[in-house]
Amino acid sequence: MLDDDDTLYDVGAGYGYNAAVARAASVPQGQLHLFEPDDRRLSVCADNHPDATVVGRVVGDGTDDGHTLDEYTATNPSPNVVTIDVEGAEVAVVRGARKMLADTHPTLFVEVHPALLEHRSESVTRLYETLDRHGYRVLVGNHRTYPMEWTTDRDDHPVSRQAELATYTVFARYDP
Repeated sequence: MLDDDDTLYDVGAGYGYNAAVARAASVPQGQLHLFEPDDRRLSVCADNHPDATVVGRVVGDGTDDGHTLDEYTATNPSPNVVTIDVEGAEVAVVRGARKMLADTHPTLFVEVHPALLEHRSESVTRLYETLDRHGYRVLVGNHRTYPMEWTTDRDDHPVSRQAELATYTVFARYDP
């Protein structure tokens, strides 16, 4: 999935776990772009990945102080892979990446938090609609199981209940 010439954007990077996985897959730190708005997590993330580009700001759709991935890619290398774990702001992040999705077609891993989406008056349906419009094939699964269970069924899929709130992962790959 990841090669040494790939560029990874990790939106909601936390302490840098996804970046550590990318590094283990031979992606150089210089090709990691980690977005984390929480100052404490940002500091740990920067310590864990000193040669990565660590960005301390909210990523979204350009409203409510959120910067967009489209804005970021205008002056930075475009990603091959994007991971998104933003506690209910998933739809806003993808909405703010429409040009990137249309132009460079990165592979996406999106952790979906249904209850937090609902709290923001959003729904996973909007996420699926955006991905469908851009020619993405979607698989849904529980990323907390081994082996991971994946399905194309968007309504009846595995859900993780190991975290405080139920979550699942959307894997999306460009497939026109």
